[in-house]
Amino acid sequence: MAAVARRSRPGRFGAGEADRDARLVRYREHLERAVDSREAGMYARALSDFTRAVELEPGEPEAFAGRGETYRLLERYDEALADFKRAVGLEPEYAWAFGSRAQTYRALERDSEALADLSRAIELDDSEDWLFVERGEVYQELERYDEALADFNRAVGLDPEDAAALAGHDAPRPAPVRSWARPTHRPPTPPGPTPAHQAMTPGPE
Repeated sequence: MAAVARRSRPGRFGAGEADRDARLVRYREHLERAVDSREAGMYARALSDFTRAVELEPGEPEAFAGRGETYRLLERYDEALADFKRAVGLEPEYAWAFGSRAQTYRALERDSEALADLSRAIELDDSEDWLFVERGEVYQELERYDEALADFNRAVGLDPEDAAALAGHDAPRPAPVRSWARPTHRPPTPPGPTPAHQAMTPGPE
């Protein structure tokens, strides 16, 4: 009975919510540190933090997408595709994850799948010039030059100083020589937590 009385003391009610808040804070810390490490080229450290974030919050898509991008940069494409699949499964409107998975498909010369993912990403978010550049380059590879030119025009309209878009715009045929393992136009750092996740995450004290 004494043990039950201790659990029932004032202040213990709501401990589950407090634990959840603390876990979300740790999740965010690992996620932000992982992105910083990846941008600095410290991929092993990034993978460690992304994996810890996944363990803390397996229902959140950002850590899966971030880890998938790290695997892509390491040319560990099967692992990248697995993580991107998890990310878009958790968040079907995650444009960045679709675009990054498309880059992985491009590295594997799976153009039709890359094209499908890029078209889906653009359908979800048509404000990102890099998505139009990537799709334009896929159209070049497929010798669909009018569609390639249209996408490069869209990219230039979004960012007049986008070198990759300008290069494709000026010479849409034949397709440029490129490294499959290192797509020329890297996606930007993925966005932060989704609005739903931000609402659950406690702010600074």
